Amino acid sequence: MAKHEISAVPVPILGRHVAGVVSEANLLSVLDKSRHLKRLPVIDASGKLIGIVSRCDPLSVFLRSDEDIGREVREMLSQILLADPANVTVRVRNGIVTLAGQLGSAEQHELIRVAVPMTWDVDGVVNVVNKLGAIQPITPPNLP
Repeated sequence: MAKHEISAVPVPILGRHVAGVVSEANLLSVLDKSRHLKRLPVIDASGKLIGIVSRCDPLSVFLRSDEDIGREVREMLSQILLADPANVTVRVRNGIVTLAGQLGSAEQHELIRVAVPMTWDVDGVVNVVNKLGAIQPITPPNLP
């Protein structure tokens, strides 16, 4: 937040829905009141402990560089699409991932439906712009 001079950020759930907003004031008030507090319990609606969060955990997602995000997205795409990575361009700017390129088969076109949601799940991704397409094979016309 400090690096980009942002005073508040959305808190996404699975990269798709906004659960709330965390501001500098929220973070500073916790630090001022809880100087010796380094971890907090995370509980579900029934009060059951489901995890522990440290002070740096909530912000770590937003502290990833565009290069790190791009590298992870490229790796994931090469495994999912089983395509030549040269056919897919991944650009990342301020956490916004743009996927572009033409893929070779209709089967790979179906995999795009899987790849885009999985890109949302990469830590640090705030938006995905899908410009992926599939090259449909040309079938010769039926000759009489």
